[in-house]
Amino acid sequence: MLRRCGTLLEAHAPRAYGDPGPRLDPLLLGAAVQVWLNARRTAGELSGGLVVRTGPRTLNVAFTWPP
Repeated sequence: MLRRCGTLLEAHAPRAYGDPGPRLDPLLLGAAVQVWLNARRTAGELSGGLVVRTGPRTLNVAFTWPP
């Protein structure tokens, strides 16, 4: 979960039904979110998703508001 300035979002990696779920590395995800925030983007804008690329691999990360 991401909490900054009162914003709380949950991160998950969407996948096709039956595909094994990718592992969300908290350090990599935290670094990607920090780069996002340092670019003067808001935590609320993350609800549109984020693509994390490491070498040849990409991971789509979705952020949702918790219930």
